[in-house]
Amino acid sequence: MKAMVLESMEKGAHLTNVELPEITENDEVILQIKACGVCATDIKVMKGDIETNGVPRILGHEPMGIVVKKGSAVHNVKIGDRVVTATYVTCKSCKYCRTGRETLCEHVSARIGITMDGAFAEYMKIKCQNLVRVPDGVRDEEAAVMPCGAGVPYHALVKRIKLTPMDRVIVLGVGGVGMQALQLAALCGAETAAVDINEDKLGMAKDNGAAYTVNSSEEGYLEKLRAWGEWSVLFDTTGYPPAITDCVSVLERGAKVVLAGYGKDKSLSIPLADVVLKELEIYGSRGVSIQDIEELMSLVERKKLQPVTHIYPMQKIEQVFEDMQSNRLTGRAVIVP
Repeated sequence: MKAMVLESMEKGAHLTNVELPEITENDEVILQIKACGVCATDIKVMKGDIETNGVPRILGHEPMGIVVKKGSAVHNVKIGDRVVTATYVTCKSCKYCRTGRETLCEHVSARIGITMDGAFAEYMKIKCQNLVRVPDGVRDEEAAVMPCGAGVPYHALVKRIKLTPMDRVIVLGVGGVGMQALQLAALCGAETAAVDINEDKLGMAKDNGAAYTVNSSEEGYLEKLRAWGEWSVLFDTTGYPPAITDCVSVLERGAKVVLAGYGKDKSLSIPLADVVLKELEIYGSRGVSIQDIEELMSLVERKKLQPVTHIYPMQKIEQVFEDMQSNRLTGRAVIVP
């Protein structure tokens, strides 16, 4: 089958032929992949900023597929079901999994497309415990972005800080995650400002709920944010410390800083006096839970949320990666085998 394989850090990732996966344990299923979202995390894996447990490795951690084979112990799905799965394969038994915080699982056995083969392929093998059925009213490409592109901002804004109509949110970075964040914030009744260095993305941000847009590569962008009023939330998708520090400076007293992006060996500097005297609240937000995915599916099925996706055939995946690294992509790219 065709798959996008990271051969080594030196050789990079390329579309090539690999063996079909086979079930080796009775709690596994084989998915025929119908769509897989493309994420900046894929680039980090390719660059070595996020470690795998060995190469070669099939990339892709936002799979949507159809169950075509299943082990004898699989009872939660049947052959023919359309499903997605969370990126982390969690244990379901540690104190975090038992208390609804499975994104903090103490015994993650694998990360799809990172420490196990992923979904930039025609087929993939996965444990059954994290599978979520896709409703008939949700398209393949929409479902593919639930485990990350839409799931990350949902977990951060809806679950972690419980966004309200009283909030005014700066979304720093309006790529695949940030664009969905704008829609989710609008759904919560919050007003938003989109901050990015790409004018095409800022233009699209206006169509997805942003009341204000500003290019952070231009002088005076912080003054513009201040002129537009007080901001109660900063949601960062970039993991770029200088921009985060800049935007923190325009937040009101008691504001929340929500961090969903990160990179290898990066550290963040925020003036301690601001944190203390303005009583800033700093939140880390990791991944997405199964419950988050199920709730998002319901929102999409009821047309409350419309994920911003652009579909590309598998043959163009290497070009998609080049465009992402050059900051030319808008919305969430989805690969279809």
